[in-house]
Amino acid sequence: MPVNKTKQLTQFPLYVNEDETNSSGIVRYAAIPDPDKLKRKSLFGIPLISRLTKPPAAISDETLQDYINEAISKIEHVLDIYIKPVAIEEDQDFDKEMWRQSFAYVKLYHPNVIQIDRVRLRFMNKIPPLRDGLVDDSPDADVNSDGMWLDVPREYVFFKQEGTLQLVPAYGQTISGYIVSALSGVQFYALSRTDFTQFPGALRIKYTCGFQKDRIPAMIASLIEYTAALDVLSSIGPLLFPFTSTGVSMDGVSQTSQNAGNQLLRFRMDELKAKRDELMLAAQNYYGRSMLVDFV
Repeated sequence: MPVNKTKQLTQFPLYVNEDETNSSGIVRYAAIPDPDKLKRKSLFGIPLISRLTKPPAAISDETLQDYINEAISKIEHVLDIYIKPVAIEEDQDFDKEMWRQSFAYVKLYHPNVIQIDRVRLRFMNKIPPLRDGLVDDSPDADVNSDGMWLDVPREYVFFKQEGTLQLVPAYGQTISGYIVSALSGVQFYALSRTDFTQFPGALRIKYTCGFQKDRIPAMIASLIEYTAALDVLSSIGPLLFPFTSTGVSMDGVSQTSQNAGNQLLRFRMDELKAKRDELMLAAQNYYGRSMLVDFV
């Protein structure tokens, strides 16, 4: 049976009604910041030129983009989420009790799931490649075959954003009945009659994590911007304001003038740090993984 991907789940607001959201006039999403936005907003007024080099050199857009990429990676690690969509394929163990009592409840390894692409099931390990039902030992045989898989129908799949999945039978069917009929009953019947409660790697789940295109929350976009701008000023700021005072002496007379470059730099960094920490805390509270840890 062909298996289609599940409908994508918007990460914010969760379970949103698209029609009502689009008519509200509120802009909840923003693009990932680019070097131009950093210079236009968070780094506005900062002379991004080092006069310690000869000739003086400006910070390139490529360098700013490196800081943006690092900020994205840092946020993904801290929040345990993915900014841009990532395809995941993982194996999960079959648990007989969870299958029977909790609709095959599975905790996926990764959060902010937006779509289940495929759920497959098997009760055997690797088998020789087959052709027309017979073992294929020809030179062009598919030696990478890893067993016979049963594709679970899309309408069975129920999942949540925080990374949990269950299989709920469609009308007129049961999970066990579907598997028995699809696998001719041999594998599943044999397993159900044994004392084994688990089968390693029986489930293979392919899914997509991250934010949908054009659906990155404005708060996350701002968090990327502030993190990148703060990293830029922390690393390169001292090279942009290397001197705090200049002095001139002639015929025993000296004159000194001071500038507020370092002080202004510190003010800007403190402001960016406060904004970054505030948004990071809000994001941790919202995207922190809350799920059933285990059954007792």
